[in-house]
Amino acid sequence: MRSSNDSVVVAELRRRLFLGDLRPGSPIHIANIADDVGVSTAPVRDALIRLSERGLITRVEGRGFFVASTPDHEASELLGILHKIVTFSIERGRPANGIDRPEEKRDGPTIPVISNAHDKLNEMLEQICSPPVATVATSIADRLWDVRRRIAEQSGVPYPESKLVQVVTRSLARSDRKMALLVVNTSYQFCQQFLMKQIVNS
Repeated sequence: MRSSNDSVVVAELRRRLFLGDLRPGSPIHIANIADDVGVSTAPVRDALIRLSERGLITRVEGRGFFVASTPDHEASELLGILHKIVTFSIERGRPANGIDRPEEKRDGPTIPVISNAHDKLNEMLEQICSPPVATVATSIADRLWDVRRRIAEQSGVPYPESKLVQVVTRSLARSDRKMALLVVNTSYQFCQQFLMKQIVNS
């Protein structure tokens, strides 16, 4: 059974990844994370296992946990799959009724859980996709975390995905699928262009 401490650590690690505090390939020091969050090492280990299942963390037997990375050419392919899932789901007409969540009450240590664009993107995917498809879509979005972080750094705008999520969900709430698709397609083309430049220059 997953504890509230486990969820707190997951949220904190995801926040650090998308802020760039943790970089691809860097080791995760369980004791340090436990001290920072104010929990024992057990929930940190459980959280890392959960994140490894999502492709954010790599677990190396005998060596520990490391921040995962996806090569740009693979990221390009994954982005294409995610784009097809999202456009199909929008065209299919599943309504998005907003993605704001009430604050969760938990026992144990309390640290501010920043509602970042990564969480909002996953929530949007869960809104517009059917449950089985949403599971695949959010998993792909997680695996693209480093690409999304680099695009944010290059643009100089923290969480540029916030605008995408906002426009898509508002458009779908008005049944304006045309606008939602336009924004999704424009964002997809921008991200693919970014990846192509990285691949060519590598």
